[in-house]
Amino acid sequence: MKWAIILLGIAIFSTGCSRKSEKEYYEEANIAFENKDYEGSIALFEQAIDRAPKSAYAESSQYRIALIYSNDLHDVRKSMSSFRKFRELFPASKEAPTALFLIGYFYNNELHQLDTARMVYEEFLKLYPNDKLAQSAKFELESLGKDPLHVLQSQTPVEEPPPKVAAKKSKKR
Repeated sequence: MKWAIILLGIAIFSTGCSRKSEKEYYEEANIAFENKDYEGSIALFEQAIDRAPKSAYAESSQYRIALIYSNDLHDVRKSMSSFRKFRELFPASKEAPTALFLIGYFYNNELHQLDTARMVYEEFLKLYPNDKLAQSAKFELESLGKDPLHVLQSQTPVEEPPPKVAAKKSKKR
């Protein structure tokens, strides 16, 4: 009986000590991503978040999850949800403005929910008027619902042809 208690204690102790750190989960997630195992990568990034929810690894992991859903899995709704979660968990992050801008971008350009896109862009400009994406948010607001080709044509300056210069007559000697 005494040995059973000792073995149980050792088993519990070794199980507790074998838990991976958020850094290890993060590194494994990056390896999975490099191997194009996007779902596995997301699961490992989520483990890093669960292990230490307020760490720099958690912040980077949540942002990477949103990017994977957007860029690699092309799942706009899950990407938007992940960007929203990122903003909730890390509102002071340097990536928070980009996350909000991308939510507006998806509403506008992917889901074509113009009223919601307008609200998101206006919120963006209110919160981050001097951000590097502020000009893009203004442009998106000005072009909501317009044909992209028409918007681009109206933004592109039309070059006038150079003035015709009369050919000089050469004097023959």
